[in-house]
Amino acid sequence: MGTVKAPTTPAATPRPRIRMRCPHCGSEAICKDAWAAWDETNQRWELGGVYDSETCIGCERDGDEMFERTDIATGLKVGSAIDQGMPVNCASGQGHTMQPHPVTGAPYCTACCPLQDDRVPTKIASTGD
Repeated sequence: MGTVKAPTTPAATPRPRIRMRCPHCGSEAICKDAWAAWDETNQRWELGGVYDSETCIGCERDGDEMFERTDIATGLKVGSAIDQGMPVNCASGQGHTMQPHPVTGAPYCTACCPLQDDRVPTKIASTGD
């Protein structure tokens, strides 16, 4: 019989670092709507999702996906899909593998944000899930 090879996972590609600016005033003082759930086990807020609405703190304009996004290394404009993260890479750019969070289900990096307790909650008390 032949040797069975274990399946290999392709190397993760580090995500580009981006700069975001308001297209109206050029400010980098910007924010985006999101929701977070309290994780009692780790005693911190866990980001659950990010919405399309963006607001410039500098000029107070807002809109869905209105910020200009530029790849810092190349200077090229990138689309807003980068905001959602890449399915297998964390925001550190180190190529860490993302896993679904046991409470929120949102992708999180086990290398950068490891669970700090062996207990894994089965629901989020505040939402009744």
